[in-house]
Amino acid sequence: MTRAKQLLSFTICTLLFLAASSWAQEEKGTLDPATRVYTSKNLNFSIKLPEGWKLNDALKSEEFFGKSGNEDLGANVGILPASTPLSDKAVIRHIDLNNFESKLDEMTRQADSPARRINGTAVSEGDHLTVFTISIKPSDDAKIIQLTIWDTPNDMKHPEIRKDVDLLLSSFKPAP
Repeated sequence: MTRAKQLLSFTICTLLFLAASSWAQEEKGTLDPATRVYTSKNLNFSIKLPEGWKLNDALKSEEFFGKSGNEDLGANVGILPASTPLSDKAVIRHIDLNNFESKLDEMTRQADSPARRINGTAVSEGDHLTVFTISIKPSDDAKIIQLTIWDTPNDMKHPEIRKDVDLLLSSFKPAP
């Protein structure tokens, strides 16, 4: 291979890498450092992250959050198809944890949109968890956005963790 072809090949690979990196960054959304409000461009939601919380991973259909220093405490946001009504059992099945048992299941409103709160217990990798979920359908033709938060029952008794959970649940809404 000639030197010119090597340089051209290297340049093309570099441009492809930069394009892929740029695409991945766009998908993750943005965090306003002053307000700690994270806005997902991909899943069309915003949420205020408590101190110490960060985005851990972003996929096309889910984004995962966690708190530094606490492996058991986590949250994720996923989407369900626009054709899914909030009352559908698919909303419960979308809570991707083993042995999920609902303790509260009620229709409500959040951010001026129809919403459904589902709280309960589950098991993940042998650990018993307390689970809090809110699903919002911003309009009839919009996808459902669903926030699920989990931690061990003992951790959920700590006021600082309950404060974090309450902030996440209350601030979750469709992106502006």
